[in-house]
Amino acid sequence: MEQSFDHIGIDLVGPLTITSRGNRYIAVAMDYLTKWPEQDTTQATPFELVYDRTATLPVEIEVNTYLTEPITEENFQETLLRRTYDLMETVENKRKKAADNIQKLQKKQKERHDNQLPDKPVEFKIEDKVLLYCTKAEKQWSRKFDSK
Repeated sequence: MEQSFDHIGIDLVGPLTITSRGNRYIAVAMDYLTKWPEQDTTQATPFELVYDRTATLPVEIEVNTYLTEPITEENFQETLLRRTYDLMETVENKRKKAADNIQKLQKKQKERHDNQLPDKPVEFKIEDKVLLYCTKAEKQWSRKFDSK
């Protein structure tokens, strides 16, 4: 750092209780060299301050979360229930679709595996030579199984 405000830190505090001017957040900036703080209140969310747009949740791609009517005390319960049922239905449909896709992919994977197996299993006869793999000797840190 060579001069003031070459390197600054920014922090967003909130959400806080809404002020009489409608602000909910405090943006705080601090210069690392002089430790000079600056702060300002804002109505925007931290996401809006960083990206200059409102946040879109992944669920909003499938289910519209934007309200078509304003929420009032009279329709709050009904709106909340309607939204909850919409989300439950969407989630259940997505879960079923995901489960179906998993089953299809598992079946396809089993078929690929089975196609690589020989047509008939290898049959050993008495006195055939086979390779014996001793897993006890694999653990190199233990001298317990060393031959004497």
